[in-house]
Formats: sequence, C-alpha cells, structure tokens
Amino acid sequence: MDARAALEYVRDTMHVAPEQLSYFGHSLGTAIAAELAAFAPPKTLILQAPFSSALAMGRRMFVPGVGLFWRFVSRVHFDTIERVRASVAPVWVAHGDNDFVIPVRMGREVFAAAAHKGELLIVHGAGHNDLVEIGGRDYWHWLARAVTGAHDSSTPAVPAGTRSAP
Repeated sequence: MDARAALEYVRDTMHVAPEQLSYFGHSLGTAIAAELAAFAPPKTLILQAPFSSALAMGRRMFVPGVGLFWRFVSRVHFDTIERVRASVAPVWVAHGDNDFVIPVRMGREVFAAAAHKGELLIVHGAGHNDLVEIGGRDYWHWLARAVTGAHDSSTPAVPAGTRSAP
C-alpha cells in the first residue's frame, strides 16, 4: 500500500510519529486514509466526500449481482464505516449536498458511525469536486479546526458536531 510507504518515509526519514499527523482523503482516498488509520492511528482523520464501503458503491453503480460475488473478487473491501467505528482518532467529514458521485447520505453515515467525532461539514450546493470552492472560508475554517483539533467557539454551536456552509 503506497500510503503505508509514505507514512514510513515520514516516520523514518522526517521522524514524525503518526499520532502527530492528520490523515486526509478525498473520495476513494477516504478509504485509503481510513485503512491507514487502522494500521497506524493519526491525530485526526479527515475525510472529504467519503463513501461508506466499496460494496455500497458497487451496488450504487448498478452492477448486477455485485453483492453475491463481492467476497470472492475483492481483495480489499474498503469498508470506511467499519474503519471509523474502530478508529481512536477523531473523524472529521466534509461533503457536498449536490454530490452525484458519492451521495451525501454516505458522508453522513460515515460520520454517524465514527467512534470519535470531530465535525461534519455539509456544503450546500457543492458537488464532488467543487466542495472547497463553494465552501470557501467555512471549509478552510473547518479544515483548520480539524488539523489543530480545536472546535471554533466563536461560532454558534450546532447539533452533533454538524456545520453547514452556504
């Protein structure tokens, strides 16, 4: 796994421990980040537009019979929900509510399953690849809180660690 090689480089060459790092993944990369977090827990796990599992995505793509033969054809299951349930790191999720690649429902499911929740940011009107641009300042503030591990006390509290951007 390339993510493990990158982590080993940072750990062995730069002398940075995983618990000092924040792992970030977007789309398919969210499953990789979650898998890496299970191997070497980070300070924070940041997931942008995550899917719940590869099997759920396969079913969403209308692949006939995918549920029947999935166990036999898939070496890695990329079950993000299972990984965040077991994660000791706080999980931060950002998702656009206009994402047609990975539905926002999956981002909400991943966040709800997290054993340790950071914040859920839903960016109204954002799709799969324009979340940063549409979320703007709200997105960057969310990301800064995730990386520093600080919740922003200058904004009004919202239920269950959820924030919405324009």
